[in-house]
Amino acid sequence: MAQDHLIFHTNDRVVTSTSLGNQEKWFDAEKNLWYKVDNGHFEALAEAMASEVLRRFTNAAQLPGISVAHYWVDTADVHGLPQVLSVSENFKAGNESLITAHTILRNSLGRGYIQEFNDRNSLKERIVFLVDSVEAATGFSGFGAYFTTLLELDALFLNQDRHLNNIALLHTDFGCKPCPIFDCGASFLLDFNLYRPDIETRAFLSKAQCLPFKSSFTRTVHTAQSLYGKQLEVDFARSDIEPLLDAYLDYYPKQFRYLLKERVLTVLLAQKKKLF
Repeated sequence: MAQDHLIFHTNDRVVTSTSLGNQEKWFDAEKNLWYKVDNGHFEALAEAMASEVLRRFTNAAQLPGISVAHYWVDTADVHGLPQVLSVSENFKAGNESLITAHTILRNSLGRGYIQEFNDRNSLKERIVFLVDSVEAATGFSGFGAYFTTLLELDALFLNQDRHLNNIALLHTDFGCKPCPIFDCGASFLLDFNLYRPDIETRAFLSKAQCLPFKSSFTRTVHTAQSLYGKQLEVDFARSDIEPLLDAYLDYYPKQFRYLLKERVLTVLLAQKKKLF
């Protein structure tokens, strides 16, 4: 983990917004790092734990063409106030550009592609439409396997924010390749506005939905696997996760640590047992 004390001032450039619309994000060109403020929904913890689990306890980084973006948690003074940050390495090389599934589909099929997607009657037909359309537009023939991997890991973490703007490929001088796995900040049921802290975590497990299909994670994963094969292999025990989780929980107020730990562990262990 990074230990340098960081200071961001009001005149630092905010380069982008996030899906929540109110998270400030900076890029440090010298260190080649992104910094994103954790605004109370514990996204930094979710990103870091998802990254740790994928890199340490799955085969994700060994799958053809796939890598995992490295995230960790740090703290900084932002506009004069202490803040928890999500820190990640920039995974784009100078000659690479990130192109989202939304952009690919809009450019190849026109703005009406969403209606074409919705006109498909079954989940299987919608997955096939998405995969076939992206592969036809980009020439990247492995998108089905890559997309299945994303669905599998999102099911493991109950990441409910996998939409067409964070399903992406990298465009290079030699064509398109899978984007490193990134953007798992909506994982583990840590948004207490959506998943109340006074309700047992297990009560929420079956309520989580997989985007962009708005169907259950289990059904979506099994449908994709029937089409493109099982991709992700997972192997961990509670004792593997706890030390990593405890280290990141030190960045958060003590009154939240027990609940955050229970949420992350319950999701990981329950979803691993169900799907892997």
